[in-house]
Amino acid sequence: MLRAVRLGWDAFGGWPLDEDRPGRDEDEALAERADLALIPVFEDERPFTGLAAFLDWRGSGRLTAWVDAGLFSGARGDRLLSPAAGELGLERLVLLGLGPRAEFDVEAARALVAELVAQTGALCARDVVLSWPGVDTPEAHDAALEALCEAFAGVEDAPRIWLLADEPVYTRVRGRLLGTPRPAGSA
Repeated sequence: MLRAVRLGWDAFGGWPLDEDRPGRDEDEALAERADLALIPVFEDERPFTGLAAFLDWRGSGRLTAWVDAGLFSGARGDRLLSPAAGELGLERLVLLGLGPRAEFDVEAARALVAELVAQTGALCARDVVLSWPGVDTPEAHDAALEALCEAFAGVEDAPRIWLLADEPVYTRVRGRLLGTPRPAGSA
């Protein structure tokens, strides 16, 4: 199960968490209306995992059909924009290719955030669901979170972002933003 945390920025550079009800899951995050879902996908990961797998299942294999038809491969820099299935509370989704899983590093994480910022702006999205890849690279997660905060901190009309991640990444993000200790065994 993915865990969800809602991030919001204020015009003074803060990035408070939605603390009313922490520890949400993907069902609750997707039940709220969102303009855009950004779904990072590795090119060498089939079947899909995480939110991509959930959306593929809910969409009767639509994501898999796009891959099979050659419309999307998951290669680094590959992207596909589509209307989303209305019952999920999403208006549009963008699949973002990450390349091979083994190559996901600090640079790739920063590139993912740059793409998030670009797609969010280009599509004028106000409420965004971002599925974070489930990889065991704490340095990449930290670099991405810092880049995300730098990109939107102080922006008057910054989007609200639902970050969906597996439990270790979720715990790390909350720890970084709230200053709580990181889980045992993490850097």
